[in-house]
Amino acid sequence: MSVPPAKPVDASAPAAPPKPAAPAPPKLPVVLQTPLDNEFVTRFRAKFGAALLEAMEDRKQAILTVERARLVEIALHLRDEEKFDMLAYLTAVDWPKREKRFDVVLDLYSFAKNERLRLKVRAADAEEVPSVVGVWPTANWQETRSV
Repeated sequence: MSVPPAKPVDASAPAAPPKPAAPAPPKLPVVLQTPLDNEFVTRFRAKFGAALLEAMEDRKQAILTVERARLVEIALHLRDEEKFDMLAYLTAVDWPKREKRFDVVLDLYSFAKNERLRLKVRAADAEEVPSVVGVWPTANWQETRSV
């Protein structure tokens, strides 16, 4: 078996383009949620106790996770006492690996305070979340669209 002769190198030919640099390692996610313990949460915890499962803050917005069974009672309190008079939106998030895989999320707005509050309720696959139509009538359209 014979080896073919080596090809001569053409010095005038352009050099091969340099290899692109390796991509930068991915940045670690920025944790934006921090525990929330302010006057509002203190009042809320005094009234509802263990029904408040979690109080967090994310980008200056309060996020309360509450017991599913007490959602309507808590919603009435937030509307009447805390002046969160508008349900801006209602949606759900599916976390398939969690036991209570669904978060029903209500984004509330207070015209009096010019602030938002995110209210969350966790539910398992077969658990029904109470309707808040009696508190915020706009939930009628949003609840039927979230199913």
